[in-house]
Amino acid sequence: MNEGFGRLAAAVLVALCVARGASGLDVTLEFEKYSSREDGTFRPYGGGGARFLLECPEGDWKLPEFASDSPLFALIQLGDGKRLAAIDRKTPRSDFYDVLYFDANGNGDLTDDSAIRGDGQAFSGGRYHMTEFPALETTVEAGAASLPYVFLPRVSCFVQEGEKLTPKYMAERGDLYLGVQCAYRGRFELGGQPYFVIVNDRNGNGRFNDPVSLMQVRVTGSLQPLYPQGDEVYLGESQAFDYYDGMPLSSLLVLGGRVYEVAVDVPAGKMTLTPYEQPLASLRLGMEAERLTLCSEDGTRCINMLRPGKQVMVPAGKYRLLSYQAQRNDGQGDLWRVVAMATTDTPMFEVAAGSNGTLKFGEPYVPVVSVPRRRTAPPGARVSDVPMSLNVLGRAQLDMVPLRDIRPVWVGSAAVIESAISPGQAWQ
Repeated sequence: MNEGFGRLAAAVLVALCVARGASGLDVTLEFEKYSSREDGTFRPYGGGGARFLLECPEGDWKLPEFASDSPLFALIQLGDGKRLAAIDRKTPRSDFYDVLYFDANGNGDLTDDSAIRGDGQAFSGGRYHMTEFPALETTVEAGAASLPYVFLPRVSCFVQEGEKLTPKYMAERGDLYLGVQCAYRGRFELGGQPYFVIVNDRNGNGRFNDPVSLMQVRVTGSLQPLYPQGDEVYLGESQAFDYYDGMPLSSLLVLGGRVYEVAVDVPAGKMTLTPYEQPLASLRLGMEAERLTLCSEDGTRCINMLRPGKQVMVPAGKYRLLSYQAQRNDGQGDLWRVVAMATTDTPMFEVAAGSNGTLKFGEPYVPVVSVPRRRTAPPGARVSDVPMSLNVLGRAQLDMVPLRDIRPVWVGSAAVIESAISPGQAWQ
């Protein structure tokens, strides 16, 4: 199935300067606030949130006069500190929370910040409630710097059948979501090749420089994907990014045949690429990839690669292949992009000093259907439905999310996974 590249329109180019010092390459990062209208600029996904509290947390807070007798409170982590927020109803008879107070200037006083009114909506027969608010502009403290930040608040709650939307239920089940509405962009050149970069606050805490950590996500079936947490970077030779191009914010980058240490300093407005001077070991890649990420054994460090070719140099150590993108021609005139991610079954491998090992991944791919054991039905009982999951496995135990046909300007998609297979299982 094909779909247009509508979301891949080129992003607005920000004029940036690049300084090449003795310690490396400094790439200027410019703050970008998203437009309130869709303008074709790629916007990375990012968001955070907080749980609601029935009582105002301890502290020297100054509160407004609320319209209802059941406001809820939240402490939101932004940068180096926490900000107080409160939600209320426009009137005591309002069906849901539709007024937001937020300490935008960080002085602990909600009375000098205007009340923000939203439009509440109810879905699923009145069981799902949601209120979206206008984008909020604030500042985030990072060290001695005060940095701009923009987010889009949303309050929601799904009320289970037989339950009532009480303040206690809202505090236990309700959600305050903060959708990131800003990013940092940069441009630089290496060897005459221009590169474009976006630094994204993926976890929505205003920092933009949180290192990677791995989170296992429980899903139906036996394969459990590993999702990188922390902030992320988009790096490419053009600005035609999409959501699958994001890579975890890493400490090392393989680019243009060299290895660089990466440091993002948002208060200073720069990303620094410093040539890695420590000993390296040779690693051969089983197939060419557009993007590839290796993760350390403890899951706290990554090596990102952009078009690394089939031979790379990396520090010796134990790694897991965390994700990759690759392009494959099917011999019928269609060029497919494969996007793969690690699962809990993805094995570790070791790159030893002085060795010349090979990392095998990719084809052949094998479709696998998983049917989990039903724990709610007794043995022999008849059930009306059976959950199933379809994955496609390759050689490195990675969950391959969509295949994409990228013939000239069209993209098609299908779901797949990457995993170690036995001889005779090849998918033809």
